[in-house]
Amino acid sequence: MSGGPCRVEQCNWHKGPTEEPTLVAVTEVGSGPGAMHYACPDCMTASRLKPLDPQSDGSPAYTPRPTWDRAADGECRP
Repeated sequence: MSGGPCRVEQCNWHKGPTEEPTLVAVTEVGSGPGAMHYACPDCMTASRLKPLDPQSDGSPAYTPRPTWDRAADGECRP
């Protein structure tokens, strides 16, 4: 695939990159950094994971990271 935006996140289940990340969990802590846990489509199916629900006003449950541009060779680059 060439052209168009893309995002690459780490799938927290198979520990590899995915261009189709879905946020499935957020770890909140009292101090220090929290964490957002993403899964790829295959891991979502295999582990029966559900995406985080949108907020009551319909906005996303999280603010996604900026998308990257897809280079002519199909690779995602920041």
